[in-house]
Amino acid sequence: MPDELLDDGLRLEVAVLRVRHDHGRNVSTVLHLGVPGGARATAPLPRADDPLLSDPGFRTDVAVRLAELAVERNLPLHAWLARDGDLELRTGDRAWWPALRGALAVSGRAPAGLHVVTKTGWCDVVAGERRTWKRLRVRSRVGEVVVRRLAEEAAQSQECTGSFVCIRSV
Repeated sequence: MPDELLDDGLRLEVAVLRVRHDHGRNVSTVLHLGVPGGARATAPLPRADDPLLSDPGFRTDVAVRLAELAVERNLPLHAWLARDGDLELRTGDRAWWPALRGALAVSGRAPAGLHVVTKTGWCDVVAGERRTWKRLRVRSRVGEVVVRRLAEEAAQSQECTGSFVCIRSV
């Protein structure tokens, strides 16, 4: 995926989190694999204080299921972790990278990257590059429609609890 398209997609994902915050909704952590701002396989994750998140086996299981969905739908293999809070990388954020690499290696593929996305910006977990906005404007009417649609879909997926039954492809 060209850098400009990736940047635009991540920018849309930041806008989605801002819309969700503006409407007073809590933002749960969700792992996505696919195209930022477009088609993706999605796995809502347990709350940050849930001990399950520190289990490497759990992360591997989630990553394997997402990889299966993404490969099945022939999606680009870019991952991003949408979550609440500040943009500083946490140990848990970094722990998803080896899980994703291992899950995709089984199919002979490799993830294109992993970003953390919050309402203030995004950070590349691997390279450390980051981009933040104080005031983020969506550039077009089409972009606004996409942001609203993605926010509505995110609200529906937030109802899941991290169960593999809830992992679905959007």
